[in-house]
Amino acid sequence: MGRTGSGKASFHAKKRKANRGDSDSDSSSDEDRLKPKLKTSHVAAVEKTTSFTVKCMPDYRRRKMKFVDFIVKEYPALAEELIYELTPEQMADPRRHYHKATHDFYFQKLPASVLQSFLSSQWKDKEKGIKYTFDHLRKYHDAILKCAEFSPYNLPRSYGIEMRPYLDNLEKELADAKSDGKVTEQDADPICFGLYKQLCIWAVMTGRVFVWVFLVLQWNLMARPMNVDGISFQNFWANGDSVVFKYNTNKKDRKGANTTEKHCYANPENPFICLFLALGCYLCIFQQKFDRDCNKVFRAQSQKEKSASSSFSKALKKMLMSIKDSALKLQEFSIRDGHFHPHGVRKGSGTHATTGSMEPPPIPSVLLRGEWSMGKVLEVYWRFSMIGDTYLGRCLAGLMPEKPNFGILPPHFTAGRENPFIEEGMKRCFGVILRRYGGFGVEGALLLFLASIVYHHEWLKTQIAGTTDHPFLQIPILNDPKLLEELKKLVTLDPAGAVTMATGVPESVKLRDKLREVIGLLTEYRNDVKWLKENLTEMVKNAMEEKATENGNITATFVAEQVAAATSKLAAPLVKQMEEMEQRLTASIGARASRSVGVDDNLPASSSRELGGLEAHLYRTYKYHDPDAAARNRHKSDWDVPSDFTMPSAHLFNGWVGWLQGFPSNATQDGSGKKIDAPVKPLRLLKHGSLPRKIRRAYDNNWKPIMELMENEVADEIRNRHVDGMNYDFFKSTYDEAFKGVCEKYPEFADTAKTKNWKVSTYCKKIATVKSQRKKAMV
Repeated sequence: MGRTGSGKASFHAKKRKANRGDSDSDSSSDEDRLKPKLKTSHVAAVEKTTSFTVKCMPDYRRRKMKFVDFIVKEYPALAEELIYELTPEQMADPRRHYHKATHDFYFQKLPASVLQSFLSSQWKDKEKGIKYTFDHLRKYHDAILKCAEFSPYNLPRSYGIEMRPYLDNLEKELADAKSDGKVTEQDADPICFGLYKQLCIWAVMTGRVFVWVFLVLQWNLMARPMNVDGISFQNFWANGDSVVFKYNTNKKDRKGANTTEKHCYANPENPFICLFLALGCYLCIFQQKFDRDCNKVFRAQSQKEKSASSSFSKALKKMLMSIKDSALKLQEFSIRDGHFHPHGVRKGSGTHATTGSMEPPPIPSVLLRGEWSMGKVLEVYWRFSMIGDTYLGRCLAGLMPEKPNFGILPPHFTAGRENPFIEEGMKRCFGVILRRYGGFGVEGALLLFLASIVYHHEWLKTQIAGTTDHPFLQIPILNDPKLLEELKKLVTLDPAGAVTMATGVPESVKLRDKLREVIGLLTEYRNDVKWLKENLTEMVKNAMEEKATENGNITATFVAEQVAAATSKLAAPLVKQMEEMEQRLTASIGARASRSVGVDDNLPASSSRELGGLEAHLYRTYKYHDPDAAARNRHKSDWDVPSDFTMPSAHLFNGWVGWLQGFPSNATQDGSGKKIDAPVKPLRLLKHGSLPRKIRRAYDNNWKPIMELMENEVADEIRNRHVDGMNYDFFKSTYDEAFKGVCEKYPEFADTAKTKNWKVSTYCKKIATVKSQRKKAMV
């Protein structure tokens, strides 16, 4: 029976196997029939997806080609056996990622000894005996491994077995050489918190808004420059008193499965390093460039990767070159010659977060924010650390837990966009962004950014006064005194609106703030007791003299009553306050804090700040002599603009606003450095004869040609329209209509993809060019 059953089972198994074989054969034939039917575009799309690989393949190919050159030069006989030249068809194969490589290896024949001889013979400076770092040399080995993955030829097993001990010994050798100063170091030195603040000050004072915002954002995110480079409008949103950022991908997570949220905070006490203010100013000043399909915050329309980070690196170094004695300043902050690099910002912010306080944030939160690996087990079980990240975010914002106001709230509005003044401010500052990317959820963050601009408006005007043609002059609400005055009334640092509590504040910090209140009460109590001790005798004496004057009867009871009344008058309120404080402290220590940390009452609120009377001086004239004036105008001393004013470089829409509204927020400095308001009337009202010689040339050549064309298109709308009646909708509608009319006269301007980033002066030059060409054509 057993054998019979076994035979049946074997028979059925063979039958099932045969059936499966028939099925597989039919399936294969079906696939073969379907393949030729796929469209070429679909096949190309599939190949692109299946061949997607790491971003550093171009670098790997460059390193491999350097190894190829070494073999061709040093071992020409071996080169014929190991190397083959790529055909144009092979180089064009997207699956191989050859990039600019012209040759490849027969990897199955490549011996490890050849690469070892190459690595051991590499010198940074052979005469001085200076070698490259181990990391630099190791990347050649990485390049061979990665390039072999995309080759039809596989490396022999012996390659890896022989390379492992060699690399270990090479690392030890170079470590020894490094101690003798025989290894070149290319790593970036950490940029400490003090240097970071100094760089921000330099960026603001020199008008480099892009450098400022990129630097502040990189510090707060503890990011690589390439991470900031790729941030788009869908990567950040408001969350209470913070703005949350999250990358799409990172260096070691190309799928983006493990990227984490990063909570960032404002620093109302130091505008130079305030992220909300920096982002608000940048997005406001350059909002016109976002009227495009690309949703990246820092990249240009081309969307080329690393383009923004490369521009930042160059601009940062250019800024340092323009600062006097900047090299000495870097040395003061322990930056070695040749070791200043934007990557040092990431190192510095990580160091500051972990060592800047005796109460540092949790290490897992630091690692997750920096996108550093913690190992598989820790990443699985410690992945969610939002509370620790909020604490870390406050520390990176420059708020120290040991100091007062660590739990300070950001400037925010007491109302939302239903308020007409807030809505107008949003349109004026971020109208283009709201129109193009409003569905991405950035509105809440933009409200916080706008509130920071309003809160720091006096500081912004001070920077305008310190530098001619400062980009802050192009912030629209600074040039609308009435709107700014209304917005100031709506900005607060107290819990209100969408910001109701401070996050990221540990209980120990809250307790410390309450202890500060107790110390303040005790100090007040001590001063009152001291005053009472000094004045009690005189008070009793006066009371006794008054009593004696009345009826001459002075008793011990009367004296005691007078002393008690005087003491109670001073002590009772303080005792009551101390009892209340004792109850709060008991609640905090015993269970939890009874209320959130408040804000220092002595901190000036934005709503209490005064505008400074710009309206009364809107169309004033300025008295000085123009040193460049012609002989006939040397005596003239009345001008429409201040002596240090220069015609700003602006995009066309911002220039149109200045043409109609002027620059009421313009300011200058007197001899002692004190800020003086110096508003400039609407540029269309400037008189040719009332402009200094240099300003007149810039006005006539770089502004009037395009602006007068546009003004003629909407002359009826502008005529008799007071500047106070001009809002964002008016500026936008008249701009669109005017530009449309100009494009009819100059069709060359209709290609918005080409003209989108043109400045006002560019349009003026193009007008002159077109007129010249038309004149020649007529002849």
